[in-house]
Amino acid sequence: MRIDANQETPQAEGGPSTIAQLIAHYRLKEPAGEDQGRRAFSTRAAYECYLKAWILPRSGEHRLDQVKPVAVEEWLGSIKRASGTKAKIRNLMSALFHHAMRYEWVDRNPVKLVRQSAKREKVPDVFELAELQLLLSKLSVRERTLVLLDAATGLRVSELLALRWCDVDFGNLELRVTRSIWHQVVGDCKTEASAKPVPMDEYMAEDLKRWHRQSPYPMPDDWAFASPSMRGQQPY
Repeated sequence: MRIDANQETPQAEGGPSTIAQLIAHYRLKEPAGEDQGRRAFSTRAAYECYLKAWILPRSGEHRLDQVKPVAVEEWLGSIKRASGTKAKIRNLMSALFHHAMRYEWVDRNPVKLVRQSAKREKVPDVFELAELQLLLSKLSVRERTLVLLDAATGLRVSELLALRWCDVDFGNLELRVTRSIWHQVVGDCKTEASAKPVPMDEYMAEDLKRWHRQSPYPMPDDWAFASPSMRGQQPY
């Protein structure tokens, strides 16, 4: 609040002087403000993890004018994490400086000059049809239905587990994906494109009907894959 009140005073007096102070203001304004509606809970939680585990310990006490592109690049190169993770840390640091630029505390974003690839380091091991059939043959009805839906639709696990029976349209062979769940927090889908009806074929529909008949929680507002240990109050 003091920083906001002093926005029009000289930068040395009105703005944050260190990365830790900038992060404190970013936490106050972005996740709790307009950013709340744009990013999924899982994304915000991941950002908080990157801030606590990497950015604050490494750069928290640094002044904003001490952050140099080459130094950040060398630091990221020393982190023993996947390229995708390092790219996310780099992007979050860039977002912090973009936040500072919006409030006119700095006039440039040094992290924009940091080179960090997000290229995948391993080739995904995609199941062959015979492998998928073997896997499905070993699973019980609930797990088989989950795996079949995941393999055939490409839905995120968070979207599959957030399905209620009222989201399953057997007549039109569609799944209405309207929410996602992560660590038992129900929220919006990760992207706008995710929140569209997903077609399913008759084979998937039959599997879902079979599980619906066996499910102890078959009512329209019940979770399609409810947790027995939580008596259906939460997804599996």
